[in-house]
Amino acid sequence: MGILRRFIRYLYEYEQEKKMRNVGFVKIEQDMEQCVIHVHGKGFRMEEDAKGLEVYLFWNQDEKCTGINMGVTEPPSPGLNYQLCYTPEDMGEKENYGLVNGIILKDISGHCYAAVWNDDAVNICQMEKWEMAEEETHEICINHNDRYSFELGFA
Repeated sequence: MGILRRFIRYLYEYEQEKKMRNVGFVKIEQDMEQCVIHVHGKGFRMEEDAKGLEVYLFWNQDEKCTGINMGVTEPPSPGLNYQLCYTPEDMGEKENYGLVNGIILKDISGHCYAAVWNDDAVNICQMEKWEMAEEETHEICINHNDRYSFELGFA
């Protein structure tokens, strides 16, 4: 198992990169094999027919906020009690696991809510969605007249 880190962070509503108000808290329990995040909040500004909040884990890289989609919560009514459990394999690339610096919740109207693990300035509302690098296509020559291409697959 590895070193277990446990900590709590406040969950804030953001507008134009500014913290507007506290809407709850998150409790994080993380080791080298998995992380469990408990989200507790209320007072989310949601449409009546909203389907829930999109959940992103994010990290800061090259002075930008990069997030990976982890799913959707149930609609918060009246409050939100949500648990996210993830492993390095759930992060697209295992290296991303150690980079995570917080959680972002977004609704379809564009409202952003986030908890940041450290005191870094983060452009929450300008988050860019992480995408796995496209697989490279390489061309090989079997004989001088025939050319074949193949894709490298990563398991």
